[in-house]
Amino acid sequence: MENISLSKRIRTFAKPYRISLITMLFCELIMVVVDLIGPLIFAILIDEVFYHRNLHFFGYVILTYIALYVGVRALSWIIKSIWIYLNVKFLFDIRKSLFDRILHFKASYFQKAQTGDLVTRLTRDTDSVMQLIELIIFQMAAPFTKLLVSFVFLFYLNPYIALAMMVLVPVSVWVSQYFNRKMTKQQTILRGKYGHFVSWMLEMLQGMRDIRLLGSGRRVTTLFTGQSADVIRLDNQTEVMKWMSTRSNAFIFLLSDLCIYAIAGVLIVQGQLTAGAFVAIMSYLTKNNQSMMMIYEAVVNLPKLTVQSRKVFDLLDEETERSGGQSEVEMENGETSFEQVRFRYDEQGPYVLDGLTLEIGAHESVALVGKSGSGKTTIVNMLLGFYAPEVGEIRIGGRHIDDYSLSRLRKRVGIVQQEAILFHETIRYNLMLGSAHADDDQLLEACDQAYIGDFIRSLPQGLDTVIGAGEMEFSGGQKQRLSIARIFLKQPKLIIFDEATSALDYEAEQAVQHSWQQLSKDRASIVIAHRLSSILNADRVAVVHQGRIVATGTHGYLLENSKHYRELFAEDFIRKEGLMS
Repeated sequence: MENISLSKRIRTFAKPYRISLITMLFCELIMVVVDLIGPLIFAILIDEVFYHRNLHFFGYVILTYIALYVGVRALSWIIKSIWIYLNVKFLFDIRKSLFDRILHFKASYFQKAQTGDLVTRLTRDTDSVMQLIELIIFQMAAPFTKLLVSFVFLFYLNPYIALAMMVLVPVSVWVSQYFNRKMTKQQTILRGKYGHFVSWMLEMLQGMRDIRLLGSGRRVTTLFTGQSADVIRLDNQTEVMKWMSTRSNAFIFLLSDLCIYAIAGVLIVQGQLTAGAFVAIMSYLTKNNQSMMMIYEAVVNLPKLTVQSRKVFDLLDEETERSGGQSEVEMENGETSFEQVRFRYDEQGPYVLDGLTLEIGAHESVALVGKSGSGKTTIVNMLLGFYAPEVGEIRIGGRHIDDYSLSRLRKRVGIVQQEAILFHETIRYNLMLGSAHADDDQLLEACDQAYIGDFIRSLPQGLDTVIGAGEMEFSGGQKQRLSIARIFLKQPKLIIFDEATSALDYEAEQAVQHSWQQLSKDRASIVIAHRLSSILNADRVAVVHQGRIVATGTHGYLLENSKHYRELFAEDFIRKEGLMS
């Protein structure tokens, strides 16, 4: 995908607020000019009132100063108000766009992405976009404008001093560019290291229980110290560069000031410069130094903010999932077929599915069995639209899978995974992810079907109980059944159990098996089986081996006629359940 420039990205998001931005920039320009009129008025005050005793000017000068002060305060209030508004709205728009984009990323992106890095991009890096805009407007554009206007006034007061001061600009620019190139490279390395560090910390925090059980606390602490030290070292190197850059420019400013004082002294002695003009020139010199220092500090901070902002907008260049077919196309039933499907995750890698052919009737339950890596999970991912086949065709409900929009497809294909994904929210919130418009009666009915309704009714807060809050920690089996209840609410056409009962005890498994049979009675269903009970309850068993269906039939038929199934059964199911055929 085309990599759009950072400036163009920012302009795109800024377009809806162009009137506010233009108003703010206009006010900033007026404020710059007004601020620079002050030294000229002060020069007139000294020359006319104090030297020439022209008291007629004194009243005008005081009134002018008051008017300028009030005007500057009013403009400052307008600018601040607009900026606060833009800061809130602009950040909201960027974060919303990024989050919407992430929701539609291809599944392959999440295989390589680090969660901590994504969190950093959505939080700290997004803030950097506004900091970058603020830096460009208030720390670069405004000071640069002030610098140009002040040189106009300086030429009016004395062209020799103005020319002498202009020598400072190219020297300072060269120094700034020199350090800017170095810091941009350093900030890119630092940002990558920081994102990796945050992701690593999140993984460690999520696995803290296992770390303690394994007695690996000391090793993890050592790893934390090492990674943290790398980040600190890179950060310190960047700060040293900033310090060297700042000191270099400060020395240039000092030399410039000494030269200006010397030239001004000679001109005053020769009578070519009045006292008022000298005071005004010194004021402009101070303002110019402040503007140059502000610009320079902005240039120093520019690499960091630019790198972080690019990290944000890089997400907008990531490929997204296909939009799919027409959203109004409805799935009639769950009849599913794979026809000579070939697929691989990497263009240079081996095929995970290699000529896979499988048919599932509209009311049929099929158990998929196979060794780890045989392709079972890939089959599920393709049915959910996460991946598309390189060769072959997948059809659901008599239509090509691409005829359905992804949202429609995923509404009509329900999946219960081995590890239930529940959020730290209320039971109602988690259930309504399956059906946003379900009422309490429908929610409890779904929970009854999943054999967890009585438990939820016994809770003091009922459906408003927060999962994981306080002492209300749900067991693995309870979470699994809540996940199943959520699928009941979807009323899908095709149901997939990805090792759905492996986390349940015997009694819970029996309850879920019963509800599963009721749910799948008039629907197509796929069970990725790891238990004998799942196989026996299925209408048909399909053996997956090296990306192909090598045998199909009932449990008894496959035991007699399939070598792969007998080996798998002996190695896996008998070992797990202690059963003999």
